Amino acid sequence: MQTLGGLIADVQGVSECYSVTGAWDFVAIVRIHSHDRLASVVQSGIAQLPGVTRTQTMVAFETFSQHDSRRCSRSASEPTQRGVVR
Repeated sequence: MQTLGGLIADVQGVSECYSVTGAWDFVAIVRIHSHDRLASVVQSGIAQLPGVTRTQTMVAFETFSQHDSRRCSRSASEPTQRGVVR
């Protein structure tokens, strides 16, 4: 049987899903091109999954991760690099 995190990750538009500590059980990263599509992913996709009782949506305005900004600006053939901030 697939876990709820796996079901969330399988929703079209969800690029990543993380189990987290705190007030929420999961954080899903949704990458879409319009706010209308975001509403559809959350309301018709994630919120309809068995076990999901509530959602909270936040919209990111800027990216501060060097990893993400480099990935968006280079070709798919270049390797992805990851680092740790200490």
